[in-house]
Amino acid sequence: MELYKETSPTGSLNGGHTSVGLTAVPVCGSFPLKRGIVLRCPGPSEVNGNTDIVWVGRQNMTADSGPAGGMPILPGTGIFLPIDDPSQLYVVSTTAGQDIAWMCV
Repeated sequence: MELYKETSPTGSLNGGHTSVGLTAVPVCGSFPLKRGIVLRCPGPSEVNGNTDIVWVGRQNMTADSGPAGGMPILPGTGIFLPIDDPSQLYVVSTTAGQDIAWMCV
């Protein structure tokens, strides 16, 4: 992930955690983004740490690497997505009780 100095106001900063299980759920609500969203799957040694992969994608994606599968986020790793509407992102896992941390700018 590349860090850079922002030269113009970025707007609101929103963040939180979403409980992830066997059914795909939205990462968060809908609000306009100027830069995108960071998703992080806490590792096993962290607070609310995960034991399994969290998959991110559209509403009808699956928790696997098949044709309808989402993008895997391994425990202890994260991803930045330069999107403008976070309500389009869903998460799912093959294990109940997982967590995804998110921060939007």
